[in-house]
Amino acid sequence: MKFLFVAISFTLIAASAEAQAPQPVKPPAIQAPAVTAPKAPTVAAPSAAAAAPTASTSAAAVPAANGARAALVTRAYDESAYTTASGSGVPIVLVFSSATDPIWATQAVALQAILREPEFSNGPNFQVDMASSDIAEKFAVRNAGTILIMKDGLERMRSTRMSKPDPIRKMLRLKTAL
Repeated sequence: MKFLFVAISFTLIAASAEAQAPQPVKPPAIQAPAVTAPKAPTVAAPSAAAAAPTASTSAAAVPAANGARAALVTRAYDESAYTTASGSGVPIVLVFSSATDPIWATQAVALQAILREPEFSNGPNFQVDMASSDIAEKFAVRNAGTILIMKDGLERMRSTRMSKPDPIRKMLRLKTAL
């Protein structure tokens, strides 16, 4: 009887070990992904006339230190116009630019489109070229790509080197809450 018990136990242990032994894994069949050609863009490229600043804004571009001009996306800074707008109590947007700054080059494209939208086109906006260091020093700006929102002669908001359109829109929407 003892022999039968040991034989049955040994058989059960061997069967259990076989069941727990790792089974070989078959690799899955790999299929090549289906690649299609990209679709043509549905938005028309802006015309050269739409992308260029208006005649009233392009006449006052300030030359940069190396002789190049920063692309104007809004009216050039004018002290008398700024003082008049500051006295009116409405928020003023100041954009600091430089022809040699790669962040400004990206930001200019976004700002040009944003400042033409009906929501943002009606307020006083000024562009200051960083070559005018005295104006930049007056507002304590050291980097091109800085956007200031001023109200009643005081700085209310500042953004530096922001170039994506959605965050710029958010900031400009906040100016209406001032």
